[in-house]
Formats: sequence, C-alpha cells, structure tokens
Amino acid sequence: MQRACLEDIPNLVKMMEMFYAESNFRLDTAAAAAAFRNLLDNESWGDVWRIDDNHQTAGYAVTTYRFAMEFGGSIACIDDLYVMPTFRNRGLGRMAVHEIREHCTRNGFRGLCVEVDRDNQAAMNIYRAIGLVPQAGRRMLALPLSKALHQGEFNSPPAAN
Repeated sequence: MQRACLEDIPNLVKMMEMFYAESNFRLDTAAAAAAFRNLLDNESWGDVWRIDDNHQTAGYAVTTYRFAMEFGGSIACIDDLYVMPTFRNRGLGRMAVHEIREHCTRNGFRGLCVEVDRDNQAAMNIYRAIGLVPQAGRRMLALPLSKALHQGEFNSPPAAN
C-alpha cells in the first residue's frame, strides 16, 4: 500500500464509482475527482492510499484527520476502504487497515475510528481483527450541510433491484 498521487485520481474515481455502485448510489465523478484533489493537496486533512497487489491497483483507502477532545489529540478516521471484487478474499483489506493503524501509531495519532454499515459483516471482521470495536452506548448522528457526492438517500437502505 502506498500514498496515492494526483496522477492516480482517474483510477481512484473509477474505484469510488464501483464502491458506491455496490450500495446503488450514482457518484458525481467530477465532484469526486475534486474531492480527491483537495485531499491530496492538503495533507493535514488526511491521506489517500492506493492498495496494490503484485504491482496492480487493487483498491484504495482514505483516512481523514481531526482533533478529538476525548483523546486530547489527533485521531484518524477511515473514511473509505474499497478492494475491487477480483482482488477480494486475499487479505488486502485487512493488510490495508493494519498499515493504516501502523501509520497512525508512528505519527502520534491517539485513536482510529471507522463508520461501518450495520449489515457489512465482512468489513466488521476486518476492523475487529486489528482492534477496532463498537463503542458501547454510542451512535453516529449526521446532518448533511451540503450535497453528497452520490445520488441516493443519506440514511436509507439501497433501492431494491
């Protein structure tokens, strides 16, 4: 796994489009490209990682950074983690999360968090394997203050096919 660069944006957008399609969301690809560009241009906001397998791009991960009073310092949040279907079941997702955890430890982050769809057991297994656990008594609440990059309800299940 390595940090992505500006030249990776077209492939990152394609993978993000595939990732969102799995939840029946259509991605605004121009807005996604701009979001990747913004994040890559502002390292203090987070990192974009390219997941490789035998010199082939297999997926991507995005971590974003923020200050958390609870920890008295910076924490990292895994915002996106996607492995393309042809590369799944090879341990790449677990490897990526492990490397993100190691990066955070080396760089003084005091916590690592992730938001997981309640029905995504595969993702839960990956995150639990490196030590992320549900936080007792907590729920995530959100209020979109701008349009999402995808077309779909913010907090509703995917449409039936």
